[in-house]
Amino acid sequence: LNALEGEIPAGGSAILTVTIDATGLLAGSYVALIEFATNNINNPNTFLLVLVDVNGSAEISVDPDSVDFGFVLVNETGVQQLMIMNTGTDDLFVTGIESSSPYFTVPDQEFYMNPGENVFVNVLFTPDEITDFSGTLTIFSNADQQAELDVFVSGAGTLSPPLNLQGTEEDGLVTLSWLNPAGGPGEWLFYGDGNVSSAIGLTDGGVWQIAARWDANQLADY
Repeated sequence: LNALEGEIPAGGSAILTVTIDATGLLAGSYVALIEFATNNINNPNTFLLVLVDVNGSAEISVDPDSVDFGFVLVNETGVQQLMIMNTGTDDLFVTGIESSSPYFTVPDQEFYMNPGENVFVNVLFTPDEITDFSGTLTIFSNADQQAELDVFVSGAGTLSPPLNLQGTEEDGLVTLSWLNPAGGPGEWLFYGDGNVSSAIGLTDGGVWQIAARWDANQLADY
């Protein structure tokens, strides 16, 4: 109200300006009472009913804004979660999620969220060869400012790591051998008694033996 108190002469009138601030309100209908306290002996309190319909705005955001699967075994499926959020003041309807690449898919295509809510969707990646893959997920919704939201996705196909990797050396030539990833014990390799030491000391001469381990992505091409 532009004035909280004042005098009105007999037979007179006064005009008050009522300002309605909908900042931070969600979409919907609101009811309020404005109470006037007066010197009217018979009716000292008068009430004015205020009805307000607030039109909201649906807004969409995602976390993360891009999805990287890293390495996934060929012909197997990796899963990452994408959080979709309604950061607006009205209901958000997601009407579809399309992928530019057949190797990236999203099972859940349609859902809705109230203001402030979020939904986790699974993003699937199934590579069919040893190479890099990338694509774009397009999320369609009723968001006022961003009806189509793009999320970049990427990943790489790789082979299973070798098992029981061993090496022998003869005349400066190192020969590696390992088991097919589909079988074998799948245990760590240990040299000698299997103990791990933090230093090597040879005070009177001797033999220095060393073992190394390679990650799957380092051996994928072999």
